[in-house]
Amino acid sequence: FTSDAIENTYFMGLRYSVVDMTGNNGFGAVDLTQKNITLGSFKSEMVAAVRHDNGRDFWLLTHEAFNNRFNAFLVSPAGVNPVPVVTTIGPAMMLPTGAFKVSPNREKVAISMNESNQRSLALLDFDASTGIFSHLEMVPVSNSNQTQVYGVEWSADNSKLYFTTLTELYQLDMTQPTLSGIIASSIKLYATTNPTLLGMQRAENGKIYLACNQVDRLHIIEQPELAGLACDFVFQGYDLQGAFSYWGLPNFYVDREKELDFVKVSGVTELCESVTGTLVATRSRPNEQIS
Repeated sequence: FTSDAIENTYFMGLRYSVVDMTGNNGFGAVDLTQKNITLGSFKSEMVAAVRHDNGRDFWLLTHEAFNNRFNAFLVSPAGVNPVPVVTTIGPAMMLPTGAFKVSPNREKVAISMNESNQRSLALLDFDASTGIFSHLEMVPVSNSNQTQVYGVEWSADNSKLYFTTLTELYQLDMTQPTLSGIIASSIKLYATTNPTLLGMQRAENGKIYLACNQVDRLHIIEQPELAGLACDFVFQGYDLQGAFSYWGLPNFYVDREKELDFVKVSGVTELCESVTGTLVATRSRPNEQIS
């Protein structure tokens, strides 16, 4: 899946190509008869994928450029449905650049919402069974046209949300029950005079990496689930070994189940039909366990 960019005024929109995984000696090759299939012009740069509630299919999510329509395209074994589920909500997106991120539990969406007179972070509910968005709330960030909400990412446990304004990095506490509480929880983690706090991506190790723009290193949030400075933001902490990042990082789906590294048994040494024990799945992040 590819989206057009601001440099082309988003004209080419959202497109996809089909990969034949039997091609190229098992490494996969694009099927030339199913290449660059359009899903509509004038879509935003921002796309996200999330698993359907049925556990098999996926939703491909985006926002149309210059209006207030969210799109959810169903991807199933039958292919990509070219007719999206459309939700009309919120203000028109006049600067459709930034990030579109779904919480790991698939219940919330956070998206850059950069209007002409207000830079904001939009929060919405998402129904992974229907593809419908609802309950939009806006976190105001700035009324300056010199900045924008750009990078966005969730912690693996859904409790923290991070966003960048090109020169600043913030954390929000998403366990707060009200929008006012979420806004009040905002903590500035880092600030710089150069626009080097850009796109973010959570990896399968639970850490969040930030692009630096023409720098051969990435910033790291080592412990995204922890509040405030305890999250351990490391400026340019990951060496790309001669490669460079620019405004973003590869946008890929992180399977929540793959963030569980191993299962250990507590309380008993053997399990059989007549013995009761507790199985605990422990992530690589030391502060989270899922029973």
